[in-house]
Amino acid sequence: MFYRSGTPGAGRGIRSIFWETSMWLLTESISLTMALFGIYGTAQAAPEASADITPRVFVHIRPEVRTNPTFQSGLDDTMYSTSQSVRAGLKAKRGVFSAVVDLQGTQSWGARSSSTGAEPTVYPYQGYLQVGSGKNWLRFGRQEVQLQNGWHISAAPWNVVGRTFDGVRGHAEAGDWTIDGFALTLAAPFARTELTPASEDGLIPPTYTGPSLGETHAGLFSTWKASKSVELSPMAMARFGGPSLEDPDRSLWWVSPGARLFLTPKQSMVDLVVMGQLGDRSDVPIRAYSAMLRARQGLGDSPLKPGVGVILEQNSGSACSTELECNPEVIQDFQTGFGRNHFLRGNADQFRGTNLRDLGLSVDSTPWAGGPKRKLKLTVEGHLFQMVNPEGVWLSAVGTVQGQGWEVGNTDPNLAWEVDALADLRLGKVAHLDGGFCFVQPIGVGERLTGGAPMTYAFARNRFRF
Repeated sequence: MFYRSGTPGAGRGIRSIFWETSMWLLTESISLTMALFGIYGTAQAAPEASADITPRVFVHIRPEVRTNPTFQSGLDDTMYSTSQSVRAGLKAKRGVFSAVVDLQGTQSWGARSSSTGAEPTVYPYQGYLQVGSGKNWLRFGRQEVQLQNGWHISAAPWNVVGRTFDGVRGHAEAGDWTIDGFALTLAAPFARTELTPASEDGLIPPTYTGPSLGETHAGLFSTWKASKSVELSPMAMARFGGPSLEDPDRSLWWVSPGARLFLTPKQSMVDLVVMGQLGDRSDVPIRAYSAMLRARQGLGDSPLKPGVGVILEQNSGSACSTELECNPEVIQDFQTGFGRNHFLRGNADQFRGTNLRDLGLSVDSTPWAGGPKRKLKLTVEGHLFQMVNPEGVWLSAVGTVQGQGWEVGNTDPNLAWEVDALADLRLGKVAHLDGGFCFVQPIGVGERLTGGAPMTYAFARNRFRF
């Protein structure tokens, strides 16, 4: 959304060299790994050296209903749906080498053309090769990436589709330290073409103007376990991208260093993540920050195991200076990664971690706990959502503009309040059932942007692993 035309600066040449080197290293690493697998398979061809193969199945069914899903007053647009995914796969292991292949089929109930309709829905969800096991390994291919609390990069377990990436990830542990590094290809490079004026024979040969750099998301997450109840995690993420089909003049890079502090003394829990952001998008500088806190305090040893908590979040935002376009001189909107959005920002998923302040309170209880993997947890959460920059944009969880988006000259930061009532039931390793009811009421500038009608959302997730 934030776009400015112009010629990219001199730094683009450096980024081009970086990308060409990175792509060469990635290609050579994959080729080497494939060669190692070939050599290893040839050397271990004897029948007694067959691989250990483990099948697995995952079923996810999520019925839901949402009233006023577009935040537009006066529309009869209540939405009912049931989404489903079925994931089946195999894990094969031989020595230090292993491979995982998961196929997934997704559908929305009633979307097929008839009772005999067989529209294709099956596709590879995961498919990766791994060298090493236990505490140290290197993984290549399509894979889930869930790191630490998942606030900045997550496998999106709440979504029936899930989230996987193409790339390379390494994991290592030594003493009190754990390190995860990854490089993920979000968009593949391609050759840009332009048509030249017609020649004498009438043909118009294409002119190749140079390859795009694609787009890559990379990161390094480390954790030092200082004691049984204290963990400190330095981390950094980065994004690099070149021209795209939609934006042929784009150049993009940003780097986000930060740290996480995780404390678990007795019945208390504090989880704090702070990140800065420095970069450039098509010659518009990026200067942003993000701070997220979730804390909980247990209230004694009652059989109901009650607890209270707070959720605090603030992500910087840019001001919009015109009614029709939002092109700031400096991009202060924090460029989010692929995190657990509604784990922090309400289960109705109407707020993105950009130009957002979330002030939340929660009360929870565990009235039944039949062991480490068997329990029922009940939670009520309340959120007040505000814009950090009142003249900035209100974005939904998926990045779309909410209502009119922004109001030039606005001084009221208030967007909406939300109340969520949630229930989470785990029955061993097989069944995980949860659901809830959410009510979102726009207020302040949020009411002017969307018309003021509330949204209600009810959902139930049914997940089974075999």
